[in-house]
Amino acid sequence: MMIGSVLLYLSILFGLLSVYSLVGRELRESGKNVLFGKLVSQTKNLIRLTALFFSASCLLLIYYLSVSDFSIHYVWQYTSLDLPLVYKMSAFWTGDIGSFMFLAWVLVLVVLWLSERHGQESAFMRRIQLIILPVGLFFLLIATFLSPFTTSIDAGMDGIPEDGAGLNPLLVNKWMIFHPPGIFIPYGIMAVAFAAGIIHLLAGEKDWERFSRPYTRLAWILLGAGIVTGTMWSYEVWENYWIWDPAFTSILMTWLLFTAYMHASGMYRSRRMESLSPALAVNSFILAMYSTYIIRSGSIQSPHTFAEGFQTMPLIIFIVLLFVMAEGVVLYRYFKAHKETKSKHSDSTSLLSTINTFYATIILLAGLSFILFWGLTTSVLFDYIKAIISVDFYGTWSYPLSAALLAVLGICMIENTGKKWVRNIAVGAVLVLVIFLLKPADDITTNFSVSLLAFAGITSVYRILRSLNVSGMKNKLRASCPHIVHLGIAVMLVGVLMSATAVDETMLFMKFGDKKTVADYEIEIIDLSFPVSHKHATAVLSKIGTYNIYKDGKLVYSGDARFREIKGEFITEPLIYRGLLADVNVRYQGIGTMTPIFISVANVRVVPGMTIMWLGSILIVIGILPLLLLDRKN
Repeated sequence: MMIGSVLLYLSILFGLLSVYSLVGRELRESGKNVLFGKLVSQTKNLIRLTALFFSASCLLLIYYLSVSDFSIHYVWQYTSLDLPLVYKMSAFWTGDIGSFMFLAWVLVLVVLWLSERHGQESAFMRRIQLIILPVGLFFLLIATFLSPFTTSIDAGMDGIPEDGAGLNPLLVNKWMIFHPPGIFIPYGIMAVAFAAGIIHLLAGEKDWERFSRPYTRLAWILLGAGIVTGTMWSYEVWENYWIWDPAFTSILMTWLLFTAYMHASGMYRSRRMESLSPALAVNSFILAMYSTYIIRSGSIQSPHTFAEGFQTMPLIIFIVLLFVMAEGVVLYRYFKAHKETKSKHSDSTSLLSTINTFYATIILLAGLSFILFWGLTTSVLFDYIKAIISVDFYGTWSYPLSAALLAVLGICMIENTGKKWVRNIAVGAVLVLVIFLLKPADDITTNFSVSLLAFAGITSVYRILRSLNVSGMKNKLRASCPHIVHLGIAVMLVGVLMSATAVDETMLFMKFGDKKTVADYEIEIIDLSFPVSHKHATAVLSKIGTYNIYKDGKLVYSGDARFREIKGEFITEPLIYRGLLADVNVRYQGIGTMTPIFISVANVRVVPGMTIMWLGSILIVIGILPLLLLDRKN
């Protein structure tokens, strides 16, 4: 038996003993006798051993990948001798086995962190660890069952291969080093809010939100970063930064509901939404598990499907059981709270009161998440009969809710205080109407969107400026940072809206120095080359076009666009000029010759708003980071 497999079995053994120890402590606290009582006092050490053996197994697999040990079948599947070291290491989470190991690793390390930082003396801390650890063990069991350390010979190969099958060429991209961890790490951290929410729903733990808040914010920003790095990868690989791919869609679905939870948790701090807030926390994590299924199962065929597609039934059963248990707990809490008190608050009767705008925000975010959930689930079911859901479904159904969300965002930024509030609402309405009537674009939908974005952006800036009037730096940060996040979202959506007007043309160049005009830019071809790069036992022919990009007659950028065919995949590495208002994306199509006639074909895409979209993402990070640091200090 491979040492890696032994380490996995030891991880499972000590993980189960850790769960038993946590349960034993609960029973002992309730005055009951516990078998093997000495184990109960060793909870922290058992968790340490679980994390130690499992971390060792993960690091061992990463080591095998790094040194190209093709005696391990998983290493043969996802690496090759010529693959750069950083991509060999990132191959760890490429396959189903590695990604489940990685998610389980995050969950186990979260439990280790909680154990070391808070111990098990508090019933609340014990129960959080008791809820998260079995989830981690479930994914550990799946990974162990799939056998990451199976040898190539045991997998049916004649001997140890000289070279590996290699990583899918589309994944050999710098953003794919960060994108998968940017999804699975926050999914693991979200388990803290999930566990804390379950405990509150069952036992009425009042401090659950305060405790889980820093983990919630960290998971939210990491998941957002994971989405952004994924869009950057898609932009370089497929020209479009967003495609309604099942993997992307499922991640966005999770992020939207988790964002709804963050808004509800703000109301919880005001002693409102005491059932809704934990319910959203719990269901956000369940959606994260469902997203994991969508990403790894390959149930819906898409350009994003790189996994081999494992037997999904255990994961489906796990998600269904998790959902049934969670909704049962939510209903239990709801009816219990309803019986205990009819109403604790006398909310403002104003239709546009703060509490109502928060409810509207949460409903709209949850509604958007549900649209994506419905589309994905229907696609899974339809896939069995070889039918598909059109990607237009998502855009068509999401737009009305997105527009309403922008309107609510603008209204939320206006202070709800008497005549001043009425005046500000009137000013906002006039602003929206004026921009709409000015017709900045040719279609009604775009004009309406521009009006709402201007309203949301201006009111966000207004609230940021108002927040700076409070005394004390910490108070200024706490007051202004959420509005900076809102401004970042508005700015990012401005970039998204601008990108919808992209111009895409295929250009035929007939000689060196030939210039073609696309939108406000001129593209000039200045060189073609066809180098051969020698790999282990293979040779890869590259086709390289060198181009100059001009704007208003001035050279603004120059560089290479590459075309390669690797293992049946046509790979284009574009030349991208990132301007302040627009990107120019040049892709050499591999069609070209200099003899007997000169001909070269390139696809040129001018995409407005990309830099603005990335700046919006940076603003979101700027807004959330100070809150994370303040949480840490507290």
